[in-house]
Amino acid sequence: MKNLFAKSLNALNNFFVTANLNKTARELLKCTDSRLLDIGVSRHLLLKGAAAYPWREIDTTRISSVSKNTTGVVDTKVSESANSDTLSAA
Repeated sequence: MKNLFAKSLNALNNFFVTANLNKTARELLKCTDSRLLDIGVSRHLLLKGAAAYPWREIDTTRISSVSKNTTGVVDTKVSESANSDTLSAA
């Protein structure tokens, strides 16, 4: 009986988490592409809802700046951390 209660509680929790993620995705889809880029969220993953959470395609931890050039292409500057090969070559 205790096991059944735990499974039911877990299923209910998963339902609410999924519902909240879908609601959040719908709200984020109202944002502009520029805003989504600023927060590192992919629009096409948002369209998939909770199933695609956390909605990020790229590792944004190394991006130091993002700018849009005159042709409309987004440029990013990636800060590379020094690895042992780089340090031994110096």
